Amino acid sequence: MAIKSNQNGSKGELIVQNLFRDLGYWAHVTQRSRSGSQPIDIIAAKGHEYQSISYCPTTWFVDSKYVEHGDRFDFDDIQPNQIESLRYIRDFAKIKGELGFAIMFGDFDDKVVYFLPFEMYENVVSRGMKSVHMQDFGTIQEWEREALWIR
Repeated sequence: MAIKSNQNGSKGELIVQNLFRDLGYWAHVTQRSRSGSQPIDIIAAKGHEYQSISYCPTTWFVDSKYVEHGDRFDFDDIQPNQIESLRYIRDFAKIKGELGFAIMFGDFDDKVVYFLPFEMYENVVSRGMKSVHMQDFGTIQEWEREALWIR
């Protein structure tokens, strides 16, 4: 089971990386450590222009997750080192909106990738929730448009 999970995880990471590249980001899948851990799966970055002036670089730090069956993302799939890494990035790099989980449901062919911000994850966990429905959060493309609008 772990091998299939790792294969699905690696395939999902590449799909998410390519999605960011298609959106104009430099995107990189991080390497696993010797122990096999990989607290952050993908880092994606790009700058934006406004009136021909470069400004507001956007950097995403995401952990890629794959849900083979169903339409809920179970928080048991998140490892403690992943939570600690996301907290560290948030607290020291002051990144909020572009920090969280890239989640694919079911078939890899449709390549729809949802985004659960880490801040939202912490909020629902604090209320005792153990999972979220995929309709409760938007796609990476929707979050990117929202992040650019706020800037």
